[in-house]
Amino acid sequence: MADVYEVTAKVVKVSVGPENGNQVARILRRGEVVPAGVPQDSLDVLVKRKLIKKTTVPTAADKAQAEKAAADKAQAEKAAADKAQAEKAAADKAQAEKTTAAKK
Repeated sequence: MADVYEVTAKVVKVSVGPENGNQVARILRRGEVVPAGVPQDSLDVLVKRKLIKKTTVPTAADKAQAEKAAADKAQAEKAAADKAQAEKAAADKAQAEKTTAAKK
């Protein structure tokens, strides 16, 4: 999981770039993600003022792992359903044979 900062205020101005070099001002609106390159101390001030919040978003690897787990679960459920259906068919067949033998 990756940590990102999301804008919670209506508008926020951040400076992007190295602290000792040229920085570019960016205006971000509510719901946008703060870009990489904003100094951590600026992020901390904005969080303290409740203008942005730290959120965790799943990475591509996390999404792939969740999809694999869901596929494995679905496959296991299908196998269990197939097994139950086969057992019911075998029981029905045995019952039919028993009934046929009893009629003779």
